[in-house]
Amino acid sequence: MNETNVSDVGLLQWELRLDTIPFILYIFCHFVIMFLSILGNVVVIITAFGSKVEQSPNTVFMGSLGVADLLTGMFALPSTLLLRVVVSPFTCAAFIRQMFFMPAFVFCAVSVNHLVALTIDRFIAVTYPLKYPLIMTPRKVSERRRAGMDETKVKRLEAKSRLNATVTSVLVVMAFTVCWFPGSIKNVVEAFVEPSERIQFTYQTTAEYFGFFNSAVNPIIYASRNRKYRVTFHRIMRLLFMKSGNA
Repeated sequence: MNETNVSDVGLLQWELRLDTIPFILYIFCHFVIMFLSILGNVVVIITAFGSKVEQSPNTVFMGSLGVADLLTGMFALPSTLLLRVVVSPFTCAAFIRQMFFMPAFVFCAVSVNHLVALTIDRFIAVTYPLKYPLIMTPRKVSERRRAGMDETKVKRLEAKSRLNATVTSVLVVMAFTVCWFPGSIKNVVEAFVEPSERIQFTYQTTAEYFGFFNSAVNPIIYASRNRKYRVTFHRIMRLLFMKSGNA
């Protein structure tokens, strides 16, 4: 790591905090997450809010969480990346650092609120399985009954749908817990120990990497649990390749 005295550099001067090889690895790893977050969550949003998809509360929450993850990949990750690797009077100014780190804090808080909503939704589904369709999805149940489906078949389909949504929600919450656990540990450790600059930078960026990875892993969970997400992904990839081929 290159030592820098910020007071000795001019307003327009800057330098990298990392040497060449660590810098390339750092940028590559974060750009992989950025690419997966943007592409994956675009698929999630299109699938969740598509006209042919049943708009259950769980689907809406998942789609809304996808919006937060998409914004994380588009804004929070690049701004944090800039502050971590570039040393200059601009990136070291207290107000600028707060503004650039703000998207990460905001979108993390939004994700937590969505996870709380998902947990409440699944709690109602598990605790009150007979009342849940009437409380949360009355229109969908009514449409199935009007379509002439047998009452027993309707209940079986609803039970299967609730189980699948519950397992998916549990996996999403577990992924969030695992990905943000290093950051929580860092805050506890720093309350008692003051590490060196190199150790602090290494652990800080590692914790942030896991946190940002959470925005990329959610679409993978959805795709593994739901065929509609996989179909939408293949559709989007075909459109992209067709456009690039025509160009």
